[in-house]
Amino acid sequence: FFKDGGLELNHKGYVITDEETMRTSLEGVFAAGDCATGPATVIQAVAAGRRAALSINQYVSGQPVTCIEKPFNCTKGELGEIDITDYKDVVRTPRTGMPVLSPKARKSNFDEIELGLTKEMAKKEAERCLACGCQDVFECELRKLATEYGVRGDRYTGHKHHFSISKDDHPYIIREPNKCISCGGCVRICSEVMGISALGFVGRGFDTAIKPSLDLPLWLTDCVSCGQCISVCPTGALTARVCLPKQGPWKTKTVSSVCPHCGIG
Repeated sequence: FFKDGGLELNHKGYVITDEETMRTSLEGVFAAGDCATGPATVIQAVAAGRRAALSINQYVSGQPVTCIEKPFNCTKGELGEIDITDYKDVVRTPRTGMPVLSPKARKSNFDEIELGLTKEMAKKEAERCLACGCQDVFECELRKLATEYGVRGDRYTGHKHHFSISKDDHPYIIREPNKCISCGGCVRICSEVMGISALGFVGRGFDTAIKPSLDLPLWLTDCVSCGQCISVCPTGALTARVCLPKQGPWKTKTVSSVCPHCGIG
């Protein structure tokens, strides 16, 4: 059938497609699933079908067929390139082993040999996560603009600042100065809107940084925990601290509520 239709096939007789758009050699024809990959899992087939559906929608809408736009990502590098001192405060704990049936119990049947983790074991294993991801990954304006304009992270390289991150800086706000782009939004809203001036610019030129007044921990300044600085920060430099063992990142939803942390509400 495929040969008669003029589709280009590989040596195994499967339809050759573009891995991203699922396009075939015939104009307007897309393929996904076992006919393109051969026998595979249902999850792989569903994922390929989704990519094909997105590409077909772009095609019939007269748009360039690009499938899913890949967002801009900035990483710390390969495992061997990461500075181990970034995790000097992390307590090393061994991986939780998977409970299994004993050889004696499994030798006379075909039961599943892996018994699964208990709730306590799963929780303990989850707590080993270093939470390397950015807390603002779903809302970062810098990431959105970098994706829109096709920014390349390796185009301009040079000296990078490396600021230490204090875990006791504020009970409700996480401040990560290494992600700050010195836009000044937090400084202005704290000073001009709230009239507090808990944050300000320190230094000049390339060494300029935004820090709490008198270089104190943020909670020791006049900060009223209003969260306005978080709302205007375009990156993950200022994020809300959640009362969970791991901070996320989580995909959140904005709802109306009353803040109990200050007199403003």
